[in-house]
Amino acid sequence: MKKKLFLAGILGLALIFALTLIGCPNDGGDGGDNPGNNDGGGNPLLGTWVDDDRLQLLSEAVIFTDSASTSATAAPGTKIAYYSTNLSGGNDISNVGGTDQLMIGNTQYIVELNAGQLVLKDYIPPQGQGGPNPVDAQDVTFKRAPGTSGSGLPGIWIPDGTVVNTAHPQYTIILIGGTSRKRVWSTVGNNDWGVVNYFLSEVGGNTVISWDGGNALSYNKSTIGMNNTTSLVIRLPGKNGDSTLYPLYTNPTF
Repeated sequence: MKKKLFLAGILGLALIFALTLIGCPNDGGDGGDNPGNNDGGGNPLLGTWVDDDRLQLLSEAVIFTDSASTSATAAPGTKIAYYSTNLSGGNDISNVGGTDQLMIGNTQYIVELNAGQLVLKDYIPPQGQGGPNPVDAQDVTFKRAPGTSGSGLPGIWIPDGTVVNTAHPQYTIILIGGTSRKRVWSTVGNNDWGVVNYFLSEVGGNTVISWDGGNALSYNKSTIGMNNTTSLVIRLPGKNGDSTLYPLYTNPTF
């Protein structure tokens, strides 16, 4: 009996020693704002991807979050993303007489932060977007996009669905960030941006993406060039062709 216990103890010690040498696998990414550095098999797309990593001529963006879809019919593991295929702007927020002002389209708006919400004063919806005619300007409220982060004005702002605004703010998404932390891009048009569910799966050893429960689409994430730039070739919702996007890391961020 003592001999058996001795052998069991030796085997246990050997097992512990082997596990120490092998180590434990890392199941997550780097935990930061680097959406392409998930070495442990985590989500390889998390973060913000744009078509111009210099943030000069920004026109397309997609933000992959780790927030679970709220749809009752979505498959387990489905997450929320935000995208825009027609961004414009690139102007900095100005401060006139102690009030912050930003440009959306050709209109300058006074903007306020109120209990974590962004309020555009006297908002006028764009022509042809289904607003009342004649249009009465009114204050409209935006919320920080769920699953995204930010403090103060910088961040990604989408319409606050809990507030009924006849001025149709649902046709606008606002991105504030960049190296200055106050540069503004926006999309005005209900077909040019959206909140969408996405699901990643494995097909033939490759990861594919499905938008809103649709057909699986392949994408290609690779390292290119002498500067080891990461590129993402992916088809955004509502587009017929692929887009080539680049990651925003910790600075600048939205």
